[in-house]
Amino acid sequence: MYLELNANNPADHRICRSGIPTPAMRLDSVMGDLGWQRVGLIKIDGEGAECMVLGGAAQTIRRSRPALFIEVDDRALRRFGSTAADLQQMLLATGYQMHEARAGALETPIHAARAASLMDRLGYADFVFLPEPLAPTR
Repeated sequence: MYLELNANNPADHRICRSGIPTPAMRLDSVMGDLGWQRVGLIKIDGEGAECMVLGGAAQTIRRSRPALFIEVDDRALRRFGSTAADLQQMLLATGYQMHEARAGALETPIHAARAASLMDRLGYADFVFLPEPLAPTR
């Protein structure tokens, strides 16, 4: 992949179509090489490439059902051909519930309208996605 550096903010480098060639690995490949160790939390701030990151971690997420802490920025996601709604729907379809990340606590699961209002303030927001509880087995 290629990385575009932001000279004014070292925390704002981005994946792009050209720039500095940078090696990238799928999380599933790394976890497979490590013998599929359990993962409890995955933090993703992909500057719009979150759906790509999730795609590269699909097996790990299925196996471990970790909490996902994701910065969601609709404008950045659109540069990669998706939207905040697409990202939310993808995670809801895989059995995750979206929660507002607040200091000291998590809100009860929230819906897309609440997420959109949170993102309106800064253009992005952090959310915690937690797997829905499994139904009890008999």
